[in-house]
Amino acid sequence: MSVRNPDNIPVYLTAIFTAFLVLFAYYAWDEATRGTKAIQGQLEILKDGQRPWVGAPTEIKTSVAPGGKVTFIQIFRNVGHTPTKGFYIDGKIISWKTDWYSEVVMMCKTAIEVVTNGNQKRISPFTSIPGNDWPLDVVSMPSLLGKSFTIESLKQIGTPVIIGCVLYGSPFDTIIHKTGYIARIDVDGNNASIGSTYAVDAD
Repeated sequence: MSVRNPDNIPVYLTAIFTAFLVLFAYYAWDEATRGTKAIQGQLEILKDGQRPWVGAPTEIKTSVAPGGKVTFIQIFRNVGHTPTKGFYIDGKIISWKTDWYSEVVMMCKTAIEVVTNGNQKRISPFTSIPGNDWPLDVVSMPSLLGKSFTIESLKQIGTPVIIGCVLYGSPFDTIIHKTGYIARIDVDGNNASIGSTYAVDAD
């Protein structure tokens, strides 16, 4: 009975064995990579679930004073799970007949450039606590400071809408999160009220 010397193992068996080892190593690496990506994905979902979230105004209160002056008080709320890392809001009143969507997108882009230029340094240090409401008069926003609106001036705009953009930071990242919004103003005789309000281009 003869014993085969390892040096005499056929070349094709060595090649098959080597290929098997390569495939096994690749499979192990691929599974490890998938596992890492899955964990990272779960962490991102967890962070998204815990982050602050400020949307369009939950309500816009309207009042008309004697003489026709109209006041719009926007109510904002953080519906997320953690306080915001500062915030900034701007807006204006324009006609529905304009390209209002592009106006909202541009307002958010400009606001980001104004307050931060790529970071959160110039965002207001104030925070919004989850579940708490905070009011903001339309004419307190930077683009409308010093302005006022009456029933007649709103009628002259023709189908007026309030557009705006909310910026805020999150404790989980360095991104400036944003929510654009639009609210239709209904003018009927000497009265003004808010119709529908929609969020636009939110992240």
